Amino acid sequence: MYLHIICKAFAVSDGTTDNGFPVTVAEGAVYGLFSTNEAIIMYDKNAKYWAMTIDMEGEELVLRYFTNDTKYKIKFPPSIAEWADRFANYPLRYESK
Repeated sequence: MYLHIICKAFAVSDGTTDNGFPVTVAEGAVYGLFSTNEAIIMYDKNAKYWAMTIDMEGEELVLRYFTNDTKYKIKFPPSIAEWADRFANYPLRYESK
């Protein structure tokens, strides 16, 4: 019922990040709540994913990073890093185990 509204909020692109691996990238925000309700998700054909979102932690906005790629547990693929640069003043939480 509301899927069309959600889909409008996210831009999806297929392509290759600047480090050379093919991925699908979706990024977007809740309309009217940019800089407080945004996210980026990347995934590849091998079921690897990388995602970052803005979240509330108490009274503070934070970035939460998730991945199942051990190579990128504590660093970001370029597309995620570029997205996160816009929120450099937000504390970062690495959520992947």
